[in-house]
Parts: sequence; structure tokens; C-alpha cells
Amino acid sequence: MRKLGYQADAVDGGAVALAALARDAYSAVLMDCQMPELDGYQTTLELRRQEVLRGEARRPVIAVTANALRGDRERCLAAGMDDYLSKPLRIDDLATTLARWTADSPPPAPEDDQAAMDGDNVVDAHAIERLRGFQVAGQADVATEIIHLFVREAPAMLAGLAEAVAAGRPDEVERITHRLGSEAALVGARKLSELCRGLELEARLCQPASVAEIEEAAQRAFDALDDNRVVVAA
Repeated sequence: MRKLGYQADAVDGGAVALAALARDAYSAVLMDCQMPELDGYQTTLELRRQEVLRGEARRPVIAVTANALRGDRERCLAAGMDDYLSKPLRIDDLATTLARWTADSPPPAPEDDQAAMDGDNVVDAHAIERLRGFQVAGQADVATEIIHLFVREAPAMLAGLAEAVAAGRPDEVERITHRLGSEAALVGARKLSELCRGLELEARLCQPASVAEIEEAAQRAFDALDDNRVVVAA
């Protein structure tokens, strides 16, 4: 957000978001749809209720979701959201959407290369180029920073995932795979992201037999990243 020219605060969960929105006059809200306890839909409904009670102007809420299924956009709008972005976020989509709902108009984003990649690639090189769209002259390489952060954090998420699978906790499996899949897509870990999306769906459908198999495949997919230096040395 800072690289796009905006001042932004990040908060952990819907309840904290509502408290922040009651305290400060934000120009817009990027609302993750899937959060523990109070999800993005419930948070937005409560925000709209509070705005009416306090006589406040309606603030734009932009849904951010890893899902891109038919009906997701309609569900977001029905909850009181104003717009919709799907993960992994693209710099041009994010910039355009924010400019549409705020008074700020940051510089146009660089054009994104939409060329198709090989179907069996472990790494999506075009995702690395999308990350570089956030680069600001004179600052450390943003792609390298984000990729290294993912490589540091992913093993803990995978360990938590294995524990949740072994303990038979589908809600925890769904939560971890949602986050891990989104972050994997962001850095171009294509195979890992696809496996996490599948595992998230299996957990939601409570199909434990296939969950353990996909979890093991996800671990192998992450291990395979070590053989693809474009990820860790981008």
C-alpha cells in the first residue's frame, strides 16, 4: 500500500477492524473475506449497522478473497461491500480499484504480462514480475523481500497444517491452507498454491481421507522450491 502512495494500517481480525474504523476516518477498507471468529462478511454487516446508528457516511469496503467462484462477488455485495478483488492481487487491479473508491489517484501501474506459462512449472515467473511492479526506485528489491519472507514463514505454516490434519481439525486446516495458498500464489509457488486451494476445499467438505494425501503433496511442493532458484534468488 505504501508503495502505491497510500497510508495504511493493518489490523488482525474483524473485531479489531471495527474498533479502528470507529476511531479513525479511513477513506476505504480492504476487507479479507475469510478471517477467524468474525469474517469479512460479518464485519462489513456490522460496520454498516454502526454507520447507520452513528449517522456516518458510508465508507467504501473492497472485498479481498482467495476465491474466484461464481456467486462470490454477489455474496460480497449482499454483505454491504462495494467492490471485489481476488488473490493473488495484481498491482494494476489494486491501484485502479483504490483510485476508484478514494480521492487519491496514484500513478498508473506498469502493464502486466499475461502470457501463459508452461502447465508443469513449479514456479510462475510472471508472478515474480508482478511483484516487481511494486518496486520503488532506490528501495530494496521488493520481490526478494516478499519471497524471502514467504520462505521463512512457510515451514511453520506447513508444520501447523500437518498437526491440524493429524488432529482432525478441519477448521484449522482450512484456515492455514487459505493463508498458505494465498501467499504461495503471490510469490509464484504455483503448484503449492494449487494444492492448498484443493486442500482448503477438501477441509471445508470434511473429507479427511484425501486431506492427508494432499497435505503430504503440499509439503513436497514446498520442498521442490529449493530446486528452483528463481524463487529464493529473484
